Amino acid sequence: MIGSPSCGGLYPALQTILGNGLATMEVIPGKGRPPRKIYTITDGGRAALREWMRKPSAPGSLKAFIMRLILAGHVSPAELIGQLAQRRSEVASHQNALQRASGQDERSADLGQRLALGYALTVAHAELAWLDDTLQHLAETAAMAGPARSDLILGVA
Repeated sequence: MIGSPSCGGLYPALQTILGNGLATMEVIPGKGRPPRKIYTITDGGRAALREWMRKPSAPGSLKAFIMRLILAGHVSPAELIGQLAQRRSEVASHQNALQRASGQDERSADLGQRLALGYALTVAHAELAWLDDTLQHLAETAAMAGPARSDLILGVA
């Protein structure tokens, strides 16, 4: 999982979400245990989620990117392709910067720096491969959907 939120961050966030009408809360009494709180997203919350999903993510924000992947079913295929293409561009740019850094005098870098750079290059390479495969799969899926549908999926229409 991405990480677990702390109670110190989660409950204030839930209160903000409730206060903005993006969710509702129902308290269910417990028999011999504390009551349960059930949170349910509202139509306004769904609209806010779709709006957030449609905005470009901040460069370098891995957690936001992963959250968008988890919630990919809430955007159109064209929007998903756009988000993946944006991420691909960011990762390719980062990989190029890492390669330039690795091309500098390696003798001046200590072992830890060389290891960290090698790791970062490997991760960037793997992510680019995944993004390329995923974008190709989405394009093939769009092509199988037919010309009219693929134009909509790829955002050409």
